[in-house]
Amino acid sequence: MIDFIIEKIGYKAVALVGCYISRSNYPSCEMDLIILNGKGRDILKFNEKLLEIHYVTEDEIIKNPLLLFNSKILVDPELRLMTLINNLPFEKVKRENSKRLLVRALMNLGKADNFLIKDKVLEASFLILKAQYQYLEALLLSKGIKASPSHLLDQIKNNLKEEYHEISEGLYLSLASKISIQRRFKLVLEFLDPLQVEIVERKLRYFLTSHLLTNAYCYLGKLLVNKPYYSKEGLNKMDLLVDYLNLLKLKQNLLNKIKEGLSFYFKYF
Repeated sequence: MIDFIIEKIGYKAVALVGCYISRSNYPSCEMDLIILNGKGRDILKFNEKLLEIHYVTEDEIIKNPLLLFNSKILVDPELRLMTLINNLPFEKVKRENSKRLLVRALMNLGKADNFLIKDKVLEASFLILKAQYQYLEALLLSKGIKASPSHLLDQIKNNLKEEYHEISEGLYLSLASKISIQRRFKLVLEFLDPLQVEIVERKLRYFLTSHLLTNAYCYLGKLLVNKPYYSKEGLNKMDLLVDYLNLLKLKQNLLNKIKEGLSFYFKYF
C-alpha cells in the first residue's frame, strides 16, 4: 500500500489515523491518511479499500493536534511528522478539548430548556441529542479515546459499560429500525460532501447486512448533529424522541453528568 500511495501522491510525509490503528475497523471502513502537504481532501481506491486523504499543513496540526492523535507514520522522508508528534502537547489538548465539548453540551441543554418552555419538543429533542454526543465525545477523550462516528457504539460498549444503558437512552437507540435509518440517511444525503457519499453508503450497507441497526442509527445520528440547524421538516425526518416527560428526565440526567465533568476540570486543572 505504501508503494501505491507514493506512486499516487509522491514521496511526502504520510500518517495513518483512525480505526486501522487499533484494528477495530470493519470490512467496510476506509483508511484515513494524513498527508503533510497543502490543504484539501481526496478519495483513492486501493484494491477494494477506500483511502480517504486529508491534506494538512503543519500550522493546522499545531492548531489541532488531535489530527495526529494515535497515529502511525507510514512515510516521513524528512522526519517532519516525527518531530511534530514528539512536540505536540497531547495530554493538555485532550483536557482542553474535553472541557470545551462539555461547555458546548451545557449550552445546548440551555437552548433545549428554552424550546421545552415554548413546547417545541422536536427542537429540544435535537439539542438534547446533540449535547449527548458532545458529552460522549468529551468522556471518551478524557479516557484517551478519540470518538469515531461509525465506531461510537462499540467505543461506548467497550469503555463505558456501566453507563451503556443510560447512554443508549440518551441516543434514542430504541427508535432504531430499517425505516428510521432510511429516513435519516436520506436527510444526511441532503448535505453530505460528495466525497463522503460512498464512504457512508459502504458503512450503512455493512451495518444493515450484519443486522447492526443500532450502530447504523447511532452513526447517522452523529452525522446529523454536526449540522447546526434544521427546518421542522428536517427534524421530523430524524425520528427523534418526542415524549416530553422522558425528554425532561434525559435532559436532567445529562445535565448532572456534564456538571460533574466540568467541576472535575475546574477543580484539578
